[in-house]
Amino acid sequence: MNETLIILRALINDLDGTTYSDEVLLRLISVAAIVVNNEVYFQTVYSINLSTNTIDPEPDQNFALFIAYKAAILLFQSEIKTYGYTNVKIVDGPSSVDLGNISKTLGENLSMFLDQYGKLKWEYGKYGSLGFAILGPTGVDYVSHNRNFS
Repeated sequence: MNETLIILRALINDLDGTTYSDEVLLRLISVAAIVVNNEVYFQTVYSINLSTNTIDPEPDQNFALFIAYKAAILLFQSEIKTYGYTNVKIVDGPSSVDLGNISKTLGENLSMFLDQYGKLKWEYGKYGSLGFAILGPTGVDYVSHNRNFS
């Protein structure tokens, strides 16, 4: 999960690790992995353990990228909720502090990540493997002639 952690830190602009601890981000990555595992079909079956924050087998690059984007989305959604309640502007003479811009910026980032995640899912579906088609004798003529409704 080290690769996924590095990708997530790059996405959220925390490469030096000063904003979020590894433990918090690994927990978020584990939750995101469960969500991604249910949203996107991968040929590899991943086992995600929330109590130990592990994924077995080690995620390939596709799965790691999906997890990192989903973790960033979950993180920004949480941050927007946190800063949404502190939408305050303080003015004291010539100086002012406006916390409203924080939630606006987070919202813009969230929108960008949701867009990128959607594109990833579309591209993976186009070039990856999102399922299988089962072809068989199911044409209208076959069904109408071979009905057995006893």
